[in-house]
Amino acid sequence: MALQTKKRIRIDYCRVLSKPLNEKDIQKTSLEAFDLQDWFALFKNEYADLRKRIIPHLGDNIRLEHLMYNKFYKLWELSFIRLRSNNLPKWAYSNKESEDMTLPDDEYIGEDVCVIYDPENSIVCIQRNHNSISLNGISVYINKTWNYRDGNVIELDPIVNHIDITKKRTLQTRKLHVRFSTAQQSLDSCGSLQQTLETCKNMGGNTVDITISVGRSKNDKLDKDAVLNVVQTMKTNPGCESLTLSYKENEESPVEYIDLLNCTVYDYITVDIIPKKTIPYSAIIHEMIEKYINKKGLL
Repeated sequence: MALQTKKRIRIDYCRVLSKPLNEKDIQKTSLEAFDLQDWFALFKNEYADLRKRIIPHLGDNIRLEHLMYNKFYKLWELSFIRLRSNNLPKWAYSNKESEDMTLPDDEYIGEDVCVIYDPENSIVCIQRNHNSISLNGISVYINKTWNYRDGNVIELDPIVNHIDITKKRTLQTRKLHVRFSTAQQSLDSCGSLQQTLETCKNMGGNTVDITISVGRSKNDKLDKDAVLNVVQTMKTNPGCESLTLSYKENEESPVEYIDLLNCTVYDYITVDIIPKKTIPYSAIIHEMIEKYINKKGLL
């Protein structure tokens, strides 16, 4: 029997904004917050029937599956589901050969994404699931069902944190991730990573993916000056495709995550995986709420 394991899930934070439909050059700082509760009201009447909630998107269908208000935390709990009908897996057995999967017209493979919404601060916290619906897909769904009422587009704008890590004296860096494209890029300005990148390029690699971490140790930390040297060098290098950092403000604070190129803030939650069972929607939502309650004062 397979043992129970754990799965690490990324969650992203966004502000819910309203933008005039025909104004393309408007600054995001001038946009007003949009209260998703106005959109939720549609699902009591117009979209009460699950079948009417289905919207086609990128060759599949998507639907708002769950919608519930948590009175204790004053947060809304949602889940969207991708109704997948393409590229189906097979039925597999321990005592006979696998069989092709064929689904009736009204059945699908379901891939879900959990979301919580804080109406007081107009913030959504969204589970990252590469097999399901992207942030853009959720935004498309909201706008198609909202139908651009009042001439506005609803935007989910990732929350950014323009943190200057060079000014944090007690910063404890835990993990640094760099992805760099060596194709047609000069490596002369890659600082301490130049020799490593040149070696990879000489091997014929066009993309180099480097992760430097303290591993599972709770007390160890990367050399701050060396990390800052790499960060400052890579942030301005056109070949750098990804630059993320996990760190702690001090020994007592929780681990924080930041994308240093886009300055977006994100977190990770951990849930149990039980063999032959779906991860319960409630388990993911519970972990997301706990993470958000501890985080929202910093957003």
